[in-house]
Amino acid sequence: MRYKAFMNNPKGEIVSRASRFFMGLSLLVVASCTSMPSQNQTQSTEQVANAREIYNTNCRSCHGEEAVRLRSEPLKHGTSLEEIKNSIVNGYPDKGMPSWGNVLENEEVDLLATYLKDLYDKPLEKE
Repeated sequence: MRYKAFMNNPKGEIVSRASRFFMGLSLLVVASCTSMPSQNQTQSTEQVANAREIYNTNCRSCHGEEAVRLRSEPLKHGTSLEEIKNSIVNGYPDKGMPSWGNVLENEEVDLLATYLKDLYDKPLEKE
C-alpha cells in the first residue's frame, strides 16, 4: 500500500489520518480564536488614555464630556463598532459632523471607536 491509512501513536493506539487532521484543525481554530481581538474586548488603561486624548482634542467641543450628548439618546447612525468607525471616518457634513478620515490615523479611529462604543454601552449616571 502506497499510503498508510492508519498510523500507530506512541501508546500503540491506532489513529486514522482523518482523526489526526481534525484534531490538528481543532487546535488551530482554538489557538486562533484565543489570539484574535474581540469587538467586545476592553481597552487597556493606556489605550483608554490615548482614546480619551483623541476624543478631547477632536470631539469634545461638540459631543461633550465623555460623549454625554452622544450617550443621552440613541445613536442615529448605528451602535456597532463598524458603524461608529464609519461615522468617524466619513462624518455627516450635511448634519454638521465633519469627516475625520483624512485627519486621524486608522489606529486612532479604532481606538476612538472602541472608546465611544464602551462609553455608549455604559449607562449614564443620573445626577
